[in-house]
Amino acid sequence: MKNNSLNTIGNEIIVLKPSPIELAGSLIEVFNVTTVSVVATAEIKVKTGTKNFQLDLGDGHVSRISTTGPIIHSGPSISPRSEDRTYTLQHVYEISDDQEFQMWILLSTYGQGNISDIRILNLTIRPKYRIWFSDIFFRLIEKGDSLFESESEWVITQQTHVQHTSEPYQETIGGPFRWGELNIVEQVLPTPYIRLEGSRKSYDLFRNERLLSSIQFLEIDPVTDDPYWLYISLDPKSSQETVEKTTGPIQYRYDISISLLKPLIDNSPLRTL
Repeated sequence: MKNNSLNTIGNEIIVLKPSPIELAGSLIEVFNVTTVSVVATAEIKVKTGTKNFQLDLGDGHVSRISTTGPIIHSGPSISPRSEDRTYTLQHVYEISDDQEFQMWILLSTYGQGNISDIRILNLTIRPKYRIWFSDIFFRLIEKGDSLFESESEWVITQQTHVQHTSEPYQETIGGPFRWGELNIVEQVLPTPYIRLEGSRKSYDLFRNERLLSSIQFLEIDPVTDDPYWLYISLDPKSSQETVEKTTGPIQYRYDISISLLKPLIDNSPLRTL
């Protein structure tokens, strides 16, 4: 029987040991890409022997990273090179509307001896918006309609419903407030602003989700209670404004901003090296 692992020279037998052969597909150890709103975060770990790799984000942005030389890339931010050959890259996709869209991500790695390895992933990009409310402040601009009371008592509450497609959310904040022993000056001039505890909030919504909020100003009277309502109905869109209005004898104000969510690592801006 012929044994290809043996060679003979004279009377000496030499055993030939085969050299290990690296096959294509052996350079990538970890490749994950997650998305939040328009931000994609790629986690990449390459094996020993990888000289360089590149990540094509599908929209014309390509990162080219050398594991030994300088980092050369365009578009996404990148974490510093680590000792275990692990990299984190982030990229913000530009949007022309609020609709979700698909992206193909291609990771190509190159090693010694013309060895290569590739991975392909499909991502769904769903733009998400952050709605932020400042503290809500309110004040009494007139006493109310009861002439027999020496103080003005109110119950002020805010009820918020967020119509998430996955898990709807609601909460109620607020409680009783009292302006006591109002004198003639306080009945003519507005009282100082009071902050509604717990009203500073932020909510993250997709375009097809909505936020509904109502603030009830309920004046407590011996005869009948007088309710006054403020309704806030929001669809996500980019805006920022200061709201200052009057509902019955109550004046209120707050700031609101709605912006496209771009959750970058450490909130650092994108870098181009």
